[in-house]
Amino acid sequence: MMAQLGSQYVPLPTPAAERLPEREQFTLRVALDGSCFTQTDFPNGCTWLDSQGAVEGNLPATAFVDEKVFFSGALVFFDGSAL
Repeated sequence: MMAQLGSQYVPLPTPAAERLPEREQFTLRVALDGSCFTQTDFPNGCTWLDSQGAVEGNLPATAFVDEKVFFSGALVFFDGSAL
């Protein structure tokens, strides 16, 4: 990601963040407000955008644009079952 977007969009973790024992479970997760990463109650103070409901419930309706495009996947039948 950093090679494509640059470090201004994907900042390097601080040395303190690198020492967190739970660092791996928070790598590449998205928080509503990045300032929660520096708070003393991290990770509890973060609002995580880690599900469809969390994204829709925490972002304003203006953040979503209906592109009026419908996608559908074809059913594939194999051995009598739809996959």
